Amino acid sequence: TERHIVKLDYNENDRRVRHGAAHIGHFRLPVRNAIKGGAFKGAFFRAFRLTTANAASAGAVAEALANDLTRAMGVQTQELSLVKGRYSDGHEKLMLVSKFANGYRDFDGNFLKDGRLVGRQDAHGNVIEQPEDIGRYKAMFLLLADRDAVGSHGQNKGIVNGHFFAIDPGHSLEGNGAALEIHDDFSFKDTQGGVFEKRFLNFSVFDDSNRSEKLKGMVAIRNARREFTFIFNEYAARFPVNGGGDQALNQTIQTRIREMRSEFTEQYDRMMGVFGEQIDVYDHFVEPTTGDDTTACRVIDAVENLERLTSPTVATSKHGEVQLRHLEVTPETRVPWKVRVAPDGAVVYSCDRLPEGRKPLLANMLQGAGVTEVEADAGGAFTFTVPQANLPAFLGAFTEDAVRQAVGG
Repeated sequence: TERHIVKLDYNENDRRVRHGAAHIGHFRLPVRNAIKGGAFKGAFFRAFRLTTANAASAGAVAEALANDLTRAMGVQTQELSLVKGRYSDGHEKLMLVSKFANGYRDFDGNFLKDGRLVGRQDAHGNVIEQPEDIGRYKAMFLLLADRDAVGSHGQNKGIVNGHFFAIDPGHSLEGNGAALEIHDDFSFKDTQGGVFEKRFLNFSVFDDSNRSEKLKGMVAIRNARREFTFIFNEYAARFPVNGGGDQALNQTIQTRIREMRSEFTEQYDRMMGVFGEQIDVYDHFVEPTTGDDTTACRVIDAVENLERLTSPTVATSKHGEVQLRHLEVTPETRVPWKVRVAPDGAVVYSCDRLPEGRKPLLANMLQGAGVTEVEADAGGAFTFTVPQANLPAFLGAFTEDAVRQAVGG
């Protein structure tokens, strides 16, 4: 009554060189990968993307672990389980079995257009399924450093009943975290991908969201830290190197788990260093009794609205095919702003280099909001302080609609 998919079932009769026992040698990717990738690409992958029996089994464990980490962050994910089998010579084989999610549609051909997430339409152009705001998930896949998280055509992520749904985390925590330069506006640069290896494609699907929505992903990551520790410990305990089972296989798996844990911890610490100040501000304004984060979100979004006011922005996707919901700052020409809470509870916004041409716009909006505590120096640094009593007026003045009107966007 349920559909399931078995993954990583490498065929012992499909090895580059068949010799010795059935699990010995290098296994080719399944033929279906060649069909999906096209004749040339598929043949290339089949010829050069080889794996050993134990490495394939360790890969199954790694994907299951990454799937559990993703779910711990609050992402809907596939039901994925490890299943044991054996090669014909008796050598242990680990595979993955996933339950098919009813109603699932991947981004490819359904929700992806010009690198952006759009509503699925019927034959008459009417939107029949509008996805939720998925900005909070960007931080999560940057933490996992999954270079193929969305996929070159959006085939690795999708929507179920309007809600984001994650599948195929197979390239998570495989050594790509150190290559990412992540900035405090959630933009990033991949320092490793080259001409022949396009990585982190279509991450722009997460971008048409306000800063506070993206920051909620980091808050969820922070809140799940203990669960992350439990997951890594549980997986390590399942494959003891001094207990039963195939010791060589277990050692390979333990090595892979240690590598993943090390990269995850380093990436977590880096990202908390980048976003920690904003998280502190967010926490400060969350109502302790009700958990209401309305003011917290508005304080954080004011940072982005200041950047929209003082930086060049775009209102459409890369090739102009999609009208964006929010004005988007161009990362290369962004004027970064920061926010902190002073000991007396006042909110302090600052930037290191305010462009001269944008000073009049900012001055007018600050005057309209009743902000008078302003500091500026000859080097372009600019700081203003919003006392607690004046915060509602300031937040009411520094909305995205107000910025659009000020810049004529």
